[in-house]
Amino acid sequence: MAKAEERKANNQEPLASHDLYFAAEPAGQLERAQVLLAGLSNLRVEKGAEPNSLRISYSLREYSLEGLEAALKNAGFCFKEN
Repeated sequence: MAKAEERKANNQEPLASHDLYFAAEPAGQLERAQVLLAGLSNLRVEKGAEPNSLRISYSLREYSLEGLEAALKNAGFCFKEN
């Protein structure tokens, strides 16, 4: 997963950006994950450059990559094997 640390210009809030790579199955999970993540505050999500990927940017004060991935796995989402 790619990682880039950024600073929000208006309040210097630390942000992190990562690509999440989902397995091809179950079908439709990428779209469902995008909708779910879009509902979280201080988290931005968009389709990634690679197939079956999402690009997320989030507040490090509120989220961790490990926590977001664990929550998605607990909700039934499957990630691509490395």
